[in-house]
Amino acid sequence: WRESGMAPGIDRWPEPATFVPRAAAQLACLSPLALELARLAALAGSQFSVALAAEVLQRPPLALADAWAEAERAQLLADGQPSSLIVLEALRAGVPQPLAAELRVRIAAATRAG
Repeated sequence: WRESGMAPGIDRWPEPATFVPRAAAQLACLSPLALELARLAALAGSQFSVALAAEVLQRPPLALADAWAEAERAQLLADGQPSSLIVLEALRAGVPQPLAAELRVRIAAATRAG
């Protein structure tokens, strides 16, 4: 490692604007349910839990197990939260505003009911 903090052979850090598109490309490799789960985690923030995901996605908790594991293997979720701010932004960017608003209503309702 050099004084710049970069590995040998790396002349400069990638442009920050390229991080979110790279993360978005990684999201495209997920199964539909894993992507839904990860996007829900990004929208729900600290309220995200297995119970909340099961309620909002209308699936039994065990039906989410493979999707949850897939999102963790892809290093998109860690301990039930987006693994980085870049991943968080990429996940949120993939949800159109009208859908995000409706999901936030459902998240709030599930949180009150739980």
